[in-house]
Amino acid sequence: MLEITNDIPDEVGYIQAVTFSDTIIISVTADIDTAVSWLVRTSDKIQAVIFKILGLLSRGIIHEGELIHDKNFIFGEGLIQAYKMEQKFLHPAIYFSKEFIREYIPQLPKYFSNEDSDHWSEEMAKLCHQGYFDQDCDGIFLSQKVIFSSENREKTLEKIKAGLESSESEHQKSKWRWLNQRYDLLNNH
Repeated sequence: MLEITNDIPDEVGYIQAVTFSDTIIISVTADIDTAVSWLVRTSDKIQAVIFKILGLLSRGIIHEGELIHDKNFIFGEGLIQAYKMEQKFLHPAIYFSKEFIREYIPQLPKYFSNEDSDHWSEEMAKLCHQGYFDQDCDGIFLSQKVIFSSENREKTLEKIKAGLESSESEHQKSKWRWLNQRYDLLNNH
């Protein structure tokens, strides 16, 4: 995890991270584009590491909300809201809450409806151009760019096949099937 966060630009500002049980919480001062961009890229990397090293599917949410977070504790309505939203998602992806989109990337829904957006920040325009965002029935999510990168494709497919074969429940198999469909979609374009 440390090597993932070694590339923190000075402009990002205040960052706190904590893990407990199966939860990873990263909070940043998100009043600048660099912090938001860093959080998006880092979340994608963390999900890829969990997948590549542990072979586990993960899901999460990038949310904007009130939070008190220091090295000793984390508390706030933002944490409770994020937890409740994340529990509703079906697929192994990192989604963006409507609050986060409204506050930091309000142009993103226009991106999916092919409308021009006049006010893209430079950082968000780069992320869109680089293919960091996608959309499904649950909402807008990170496209799992690192998992599906060309250098990871073969191992990703192996892990998907192994996950499909070893899944004992239909619920778990449906997550692997979704990832397999994403793999097929991204490799046929």
